[in-house]
Amino acid sequence: WRMPAHYGDAGSEYGAALRGAVMRDVSHWTRLSLTGADHLDFLHRTTTNDVVHLGPGEGCPAVFADNRGRIVELVDLLRATESTTLVVASPPARERLPAWIDRFLFVEKIEVEDLTGTTAMVEIWGPGAAAPIRATLGVDTDAVENFHLLSAAGAGGPWVIRSDRHHGCAGVRLVGEPAAIAQQWQALLQRGVAPLGEEAAEMLRVEAGVPAFEFELNDKHNPWEAGLEDAIHMDKGCYIGQEVIARLDTYGKVKQRLVGLRVQDGPPPVRGAAVMAGDRQVGEVTSATLSTRLESVVALAYLRKTHCAPGTHLVISSSSAESTDIAAEVIELPVTAGA
Repeated sequence: WRMPAHYGDAGSEYGAALRGAVMRDVSHWTRLSLTGADHLDFLHRTTTNDVVHLGPGEGCPAVFADNRGRIVELVDLLRATESTTLVVASPPARERLPAWIDRFLFVEKIEVEDLTGTTAMVEIWGPGAAAPIRATLGVDTDAVENFHLLSAAGAGGPWVIRSDRHHGCAGVRLVGEPAAIAQQWQALLQRGVAPLGEEAAEMLRVEAGVPAFEFELNDKHNPWEAGLEDAIHMDKGCYIGQEVIARLDTYGKVKQRLVGLRVQDGPPPVRGAAVMAGDRQVGEVTSATLSTRLESVVALAYLRKTHCAPGTHLVISSSSAESTDIAAEVIELPVTAGA
């Protein structure tokens, strides 16, 4: 998939997300359909959240974890109908996640269908999004909880799902046949909703502190470190990685956290740059972008818990002999104007 970097002006798109309404084509994200008599029980046994008690139209975030409690994939689950659960995951999961699921299938009655190539997906959000969403889609974003279904034309969609996952602002996710989604896109355009490209989307993601797969979400880290508490149900019983994940919380063994850094000067640091406290490395940069709101670079980094307090002053180690180290300060996320 090649997604547009921008639709003419990334800065204007960024501003529209802060002050109006935007929509982003996320058709490159993975969409799987799980059906079969055993599929809910299987998801319950292989992910971190309470899936088996979801009713039709209800959803939740969840993590597929390995036996070390490390992240395999963060997913959004929606029990779209009595017999169908929609799984939305990162773009790289399209090949990896079905293979992971297949590893743990034995005699269960489950069918996994890849919907990524036969459907489209769009997310709409922003402080001014409620009115065009209501006028175009006929739904109220506050009518249901996050990840729940707002409306659906049938078992195959199009589905309108409340989604705050990637931007921290009430919005919806549309999933359905590409021609139908294209019609909704045009209707939303006519109501003043601005298209959002990948450049502005990445700026907003880092400012919001939302972890992304391969950058912050990978098998080097567990869900607690990545701030995925809403995807973990502590009383659901056994699942892959459950003992480790529970022990990390019970005994206070989580050693690092994903935090925001405000970088004082210079260009965005490279991914993997060491974060130092004196002569000791206490973390590593995972993402960085120029924040228009702060008029400085903002980065995400995993830091040792002892250095995660907002206001902590640190140094990002330079990646070359020609440049100097960069001063940085731990900040609260999401970024707000004047922070």
